[in-house]
Amino acid sequence: MAVGCASCRRTRTAQDPSETRLCANSAASNLPTTSMTTLSATFTPTPLGNRAGWMGSYSSSDDGFYENGIWHSVGYPGSYKNAERAVLQAAISPEDADISGDGAVLDFEPPFADHGWSGGPLFGWVDDQPRVVGIERGEEEEDLLFVTLDDDTVFSGGEHMVNLVKYGYANWPAT
Repeated sequence: MAVGCASCRRTRTAQDPSETRLCANSAASNLPTTSMTTLSATFTPTPLGNRAGWMGSYSSSDDGFYENGIWHSVGYPGSYKNAERAVLQAAISPEDADISGDGAVLDFEPPFADHGWSGGPLFGWVDDQPRVVGIERGEEEEDLLFVTLDDDTVFSGGEHMVNLVKYGYANWPAT
């Protein structure tokens, strides 16, 4: 069966209806296809988390929990292989963790995240279980005139993040 992508107008042949790929030019496309480009995302009938497991999420109201932890992060920085390969930043600890209400802000120096890392998880082992404790949100600079005084990679976490994960599970359950 031949199907066309409404976005890029290319025709593809569907071979297996259980295999669905997105055309690289159309995030809205969800047509059964064979691989059209190297930039296609594969969807399986079984959610990946059900097959490989979930990391879970965790928060703490103690800044020492974050500052004294050994964390890892994965992202797809644009400066490495055009963001086509994941990069692991392992065994890192923040220079500072600020807890405000239900939110946490974690600053890492020197900065390691590049464009494309945004949304990458900060994770580690909590009570012998893998847990995500933050999400990369960008880089922060403090400047005085023309001199950069501080340059950090910044993650957000805390109870707000955990509640967002719970909301996602409640409203879009993995089946």
